[in-house]
Amino acid sequence: NLLVAGRCISSTREGHSALRIQPTSAATGEACGALAALCVKQKKGVRKINFNDLQNLIAHNLTKKL
Repeated sequence: NLLVAGRCISSTREGHSALRIQPTSAATGEACGALAALCVKQKKGVRKINFNDLQNLIAHNLTKKL
């Protein structure tokens, strides 16, 4: 499994302009970190993680509690 964050992720031309700024790069990094933590905690591969679990974790700022 490979998780990519920051400016090196794939996007459309329009989307790339939003990815260049620091807060967006930080957010993609946090999302990748949260996903990796869920994979380890649940002993599952990236594609097996429930998207709603990941979204809930990030939305409620629970990544600091992992």
